Amino acid sequence: MDGESAGNMGNPKMLTLLGVVVLILGIIGLFVMSFVATAIISIAGILLLVGGIVILIYGFTADARQYGMWPTIIGGVALGIGIILALFPLLVAAIITLFLGIFFVIAALVAFAATYRDEHGKAGHLLVGLGNLILALLVFLNWPGNSDTVLGFFISIDIILGGIWLLILANALKNANESGSKV
Repeated sequence: MDGESAGNMGNPKMLTLLGVVVLILGIIGLFVMSFVATAIISIAGILLLVGGIVILIYGFTADARQYGMWPTIIGGVALGIGIILALFPLLVAAIITLFLGIFFVIAALVAFAATYRDEHGKAGHLLVGLGNLILALLVFLNWPGNSDTVLGFFISIDIILGGIWLLILANALKNANESGSKV
């Protein structure tokens, strides 16, 4: 069976290699969590800053007049947000982490409420609620001082999970290729 038979999902060896690389990057990220968060926020800021400048320049061209002031407004907002992200990544990390903590509290309350409404899966709802409550406590115990570390941790864990997903996909594709079925 050729590599194309499994639904054009790709080469299992390449997916395995990518999965391992992504997994290693995520693990490295756990050792430099503060750097991960500030770097990502700063890069996003630089991209918005450059994008805002480009949109502002376009806003002053004859082609943009058909859109009124919108290109200028959007370009200015992107430029302003880009400057804030690039110059104050720790402040942005604190704000994002605050909203993340609030999200975890709300998610915990929703999960706890679901234990009273749902006949099945009460233990699952309770477990998810407790997990979200623990995450909220981890966020708020040292906020804002640990915001960059917390954010870097969550980003690194997400990268690790992405690597694991690629490895699982590669294995499924390899098995599908061997059996002749589709993934």
